[in-house]
Amino acid sequence: MKLKRFLAVVSGAALIAGTTHAAVIHVGGYSTATAPMLIVAAAAVCAAAATLGTASDQRRFGLTVALWVGMVGAELFGAVTTGERVAADRVAKAQPVREAEFKRHEARERLKRAEAALAAADERAASQKAGCGDRCNVLLRDATADARAERDAARKALEAVPAPKPESPLADAIGLAPVTLDLVMVGLGATFNVLGAALVAFGAHTPAPRSERPRTAATAVTSANALSTVSKSAKRFANEAIEVRRGQRMTRTAVLRAYGEFCRSKGLPHSDDIGADLAVLFADLGLGQDARGRITGARIADQFNGAPLLAAVELHTSTWGTSEGAPGELKANG
Repeated sequence: MKLKRFLAVVSGAALIAGTTHAAVIHVGGYSTATAPMLIVAAAAVCAAAATLGTASDQRRFGLTVALWVGMVGAELFGAVTTGERVAADRVAKAQPVREAEFKRHEARERLKRAEAALAAADERAASQKAGCGDRCNVLLRDATADARAERDAARKALEAVPAPKPESPLADAIGLAPVTLDLVMVGLGATFNVLGAALVAFGAHTPAPRSERPRTAATAVTSANALSTVSKSAKRFANEAIEVRRGQRMTRTAVLRAYGEFCRSKGLPHSDDIGADLAVLFADLGLGQDARGRITGARIADQFNGAPLLAAVELHTSTWGTSEGAPGELKANG
């Protein structure tokens, strides 16, 4: 699993780096004023992706939203900057093509005029040949020859101007404007950063350790033996004051406070070793704990949440502890 996460982080960071390099080249190279911003934005996307999972696990919703907004903003900045430069490059590359198209259009129009003039000269010569004198026939022949020479010159001029190659063969084939295809490609390239950020987020996020184990016949017997030693007050507390809910977390201090309030409100005696009792009960419920030692997968009922920590409970926590930074055992005894 560690190898998968390592490969995810490396490949994701490499993908973002490669996309950023391509964007920098598109905007004119590393000497441009925009290049440092693109590089910093890419680094920030990597850092935000690595932090996102932890922020979400810690239920820091404000930070999670801020990270998402920042990542989307950085990606949009890169895409818009690259798109603007790509569009400008396309206009610059299209200028020679348009000039060649204009020259070829002019040559075609010249040839059309020359062919029309030759046709008119031939028609005049044919219609006036019978009633025209020698001088008139000479003029008609000269006009026809001049028209034919202009036609031949226009044809050679057209042949001298080659047909311009399309700006983008793919865009020409599918009927899109070349600049439109360029912007579509920029948008698709932006998804590489999204994929890279997702890989970094997956690789950098370490899931909270879980205590659930497959319940075989042997573990079921072990669990039953352990449960038989749990005090009645701890069992009632787990059944009546703890609500199993996915995605919820409880600090051990809060659990002990709630237990003290529960025993006081129900008139129950405190367990001699509530830490061990709760560890057995929570393991039987399949609850786990996160990296900060908080119990995961359950919450305290509202009427018992936030109660003060009673001295009688605090005296019996040696096997469990109350510090969030030092995880306690959640394994069943035996």
